[in-house]
Amino acid sequence: MGVVNRPSAQFKETELTRPTAANAFRVLAVGMVGWFHIWQQSWQGAGKLTYLARSGAAWVDGMIMLSAFCLFLPYANARAQGKAFSPIDPLPFYKKRAVRILPSYYISILAALVMTICWKGASALHWKDVAAHLTMTQALFPESYLYTNLNGATWTLTILTGFYLLFPLLAKAMVRAPIWTGTALFAVQALWRWHVVPQYGTNAYSMCFNQLPAFASTLALGMWGALLFAALGRSKWMQNWFCRAICTALGFGAFWCISRLLMQLNHSSDYQLWQLEQRTPLVFCMTMMLVLFSLGLPLPGARIWNFLSVISYNFYLWHQMLSVWLKYVFHLPAWQGELPPNQLGDEIWMAKSNLLYWVAALIAAVLLTWLVEKPFVKIYKKHSKKHNNNGNLPLKVV
Repeated sequence: MGVVNRPSAQFKETELTRPTAANAFRVLAVGMVGWFHIWQQSWQGAGKLTYLARSGAAWVDGMIMLSAFCLFLPYANARAQGKAFSPIDPLPFYKKRAVRILPSYYISILAALVMTICWKGASALHWKDVAAHLTMTQALFPESYLYTNLNGATWTLTILTGFYLLFPLLAKAMVRAPIWTGTALFAVQALWRWHVVPQYGTNAYSMCFNQLPAFASTLALGMWGALLFAALGRSKWMQNWFCRAICTALGFGAFWCISRLLMQLNHSSDYQLWQLEQRTPLVFCMTMMLVLFSLGLPLPGARIWNFLSVISYNFYLWHQMLSVWLKYVFHLPAWQGELPPNQLGDEIWMAKSNLLYWVAALIAAVLLTWLVEKPFVKIYKKHSKKHNNNGNLPLKVV
C-alpha cells in the first residue's frame, strides 16, 4: 500500500505576509457593521441572533484594529526575522494610502452631495459639513458628525487618517520598544476616558466618544497582534497540524467571548458608554481571534475571502447611504404613507427591504471597486514603475 503524505503544516511566506484570516476578519467586521446599518432600516431580525445585528456597530473597533495589524505586519515580520528597521519615508507612504482611499471616497461624497440637494435642497447643506467631509475631518465637528446630511458612516476615516499620519513614527517606536509604546497608547486611551466620562449625557460627550485618542489602545492591540503573529508564525512549535488545530479551536473560543460581550452591549442602557468602558477587552478578544485564526489551520475559500475583502471598502462607503436613499427617497421596496412598513410590523416588507439593501450595496461595491478604485491603483503603479525605471524605488500599494 502507498503511503499518504500529509501536506506540510509549515507556514508559507504568503500566509505570514497576508494571512487569509485577515481577509476573513475584514469581511466579518465590515459585514457586521453593514448588518447593523441595514437592520436599522429594515428591522429584519434573525431570531436569537438579532442581538448581533443590534450590536454590529461595535465591529468598527475591529476594523480599526485590523488596519493597525495589517499596516504594521510587514515591520513585525522584519523584526521577527532580525532585520533592521528601515525608516518610513512619509511622502510615499501617504501617497499609497491616498490612492487606495480617496478616489472611491470622493465619489461617495459627490454622490451624497448631489442626492442631498435633490432630496432636501441646497439649504440642507452646511458649509462646515461639506468642508469637513472634503478634508476627512468630519468626526471633529458637530455639523459633520452629529448632524451631517452626508455619508455618516465615513467618520471612521477621520480616525484612520489620523492613524496614517502618525504611523511612520508609531511604527518606528513600536519596532524599537513595543512594550513601552503600547503601554503609552493604553495610557492615552485611559486619560481620554477619564476626560470624557464626566461629560456623559452631553453633546460634548458624544463628540469626544469617537475621537482618535479613544482608539489608542485599539491601535496598540492591532500592532501587538502583528508582532505576536509574526513571532509565533516562524516558531518551530507552530509548524505542525496539532498546534495549528489548537489555535483554530482557541480562535472560536475568542469569537464566543466576543459574542458574550456583544450580548452585554445589546442589553446595556447606554451603547456609547458601554463601548467607551469595554472597548479594550472587546478589542483584545477581537485581536486574539484574528491572531489565533491566522495561526490556525488554513481557512477554506481563500479566493472568496480575498474577493469580499477587496470590495469591503466600497461596501462600507455605500451600504448605509444606499439603504436610506432606497427607503426614503425612492420608497423601495414600495410603500406609501407617513410611516415606513417596518414601523407597522410588515414582516414581508422587512424581508424584501433587507434583501434589496444588501444586494444594492454589494453591486455598488463591485462596480466602484472595478470602475474607480482599481483603475486609480493601476495608474499609480504605472506611474511608480516609470519613476523606478528612472532610478527611484517602486511604490507598492499596500
